[in-house]
Amino acid sequence: MLKLATQMKEKTQGAKRRKYDASFKEEVLRMVAAGRPASEVAQSLGIGENLIYKWKSRSSRSAGCSRSAAVLTTVGKGRIKQLRKKRKKP
Repeated sequence: MLKLATQMKEKTQGAKRRKYDASFKEEVLRMVAAGRPASEVAQSLGIGENLIYKWKSRSSRSAGCSRSAAVLTTVGKGRIKQLRKKRKKP
């Protein structure tokens, strides 16, 4: 067990984390908010799916839901209009 832990530590010491700027993160969140599955977006961009969920969570917490809500609101407004029109038609 100790040997495995030592090997894991050695492997991770040399690895550097990639950093993504805010505009990249926002674009990723827009893609997901537009309806693309997080797994598909992650695979197409070569990032971990868990990063998307982490960014989404942090975005909603730090901005008080303003940024992510704005993206979701923009996407959702069109859908709401469609449903209201459909409901009005007999």
